[in-house]
Amino acid sequence: MGKTAGKKRPNAAKRDEVVPKGVVFMPRVSLKRLTKAHKKEKAGKSKYRLYAALLRKEGKSIRKISRMLGVAYSTVRDWLVRMHAGNLKRRFDRKRRDRVRMILRQVHRNIKWWLGRDPTRYWYEAGSWQMVMIQDMLYKKFRIRCKTGTLRRALRRIRFSYRKPRPVPYNSATPEEQERFKVETNRLVNEAAKEGFAVLTCDEMHARLWSDAGYGWRPTNGHDTLKTSYSKKSVSVFGVLGFDSLHVRTVDACNSETFKVFLREMMRTHPRILLILDNAPCHRSETVTEFVKDNEDRLKPVFLPAYTPQLNPIEQQRNVLKRMMFAGRYFASVEGCHRGHRPPPPDAPRRDDELPGGRAITKMIQREGDWAPPVENPVENS
Repeated sequence: MGKTAGKKRPNAAKRDEVVPKGVVFMPRVSLKRLTKAHKKEKAGKSKYRLYAALLRKEGKSIRKISRMLGVAYSTVRDWLVRMHAGNLKRRFDRKRRDRVRMILRQVHRNIKWWLGRDPTRYWYEAGSWQMVMIQDMLYKKFRIRCKTGTLRRALRRIRFSYRKPRPVPYNSATPEEQERFKVETNRLVNEAAKEGFAVLTCDEMHARLWSDAGYGWRPTNGHDTLKTSYSKKSVSVFGVLGFDSLHVRTVDACNSETFKVFLREMMRTHPRILLILDNAPCHRSETVTEFVKDNEDRLKPVFLPAYTPQLNPIEQQRNVLKRMMFAGRYFASVEGCHRGHRPPPPDAPRRDDELPGGRAITKMIQREGDWAPPVENPVENS
């Protein structure tokens, strides 16, 4: 037998006697005034408390009120006891005016000073400030011990948040150089559009054959599995983004020859191209430079400043593209990865300049970012 076997639990009716109901509840406040106050009150705890008092005034039990509001029985009883003892003003929480803030404005200034400097200056072996380190500094300087929640609210009050810094290459272009590039590129794009050039941005990415289990809607019962080879082999992807199209080709490696073949393929689809690309070695090689000179009337390259990928619009589609092509899919080999993205028809002739093992994908994208079905036959004629 349990410890409470011989004890009788108090009846709910007796517990409700602590707070009277009906007309006796809050005798100085009429039902009409209570209803009017409830209608005017904004959403929040105070509106819940007024509604609980209104139901009690109508004669309902505390148990029934707690079920209607979805609030614990003890919480509703405390509300009603407080409002019955006072008046309508007791629907608000009382603020403790005698309570002194643990972290004052002077301490706020010191925290800003600390967080604006490197933690190693204060003998902390860390690259960024953590909560434990700030608590330790507060105790050393001011003998203040505060909980994590209190310190978190204080940090947010002085405009600090817990987030990662954005990595920037040490030798990237200066903001002035980036701004000059934007102005110059805007002028070139406007001139090229008038001359009938297609404005495209180019970039490459690399992905391992290691299966990436992407997010998706799956049944709750059981556990879905995905085959994986744990292989370190990888494939490279050339991508060109236009105003309303995205052309992608998987290749074994990104080098001068494969990039030149990819450019030739783009020139079949677009007669005249203004191509924005970065300073990768395969873009600046002698082979590609000679190819650009031979086709300077049809192909105009615009190179980004040093280490400024944020200026390339196709960089924003990298994660979307990688998720579409590789997430939730298993490839047993590199050749299988090429075939999996663009299964060729059985009677499709092989072009002389087609990359070994490579397949092309041409997809249309809407302005909102939604993907439409792929185009079946890209333009073949030069």
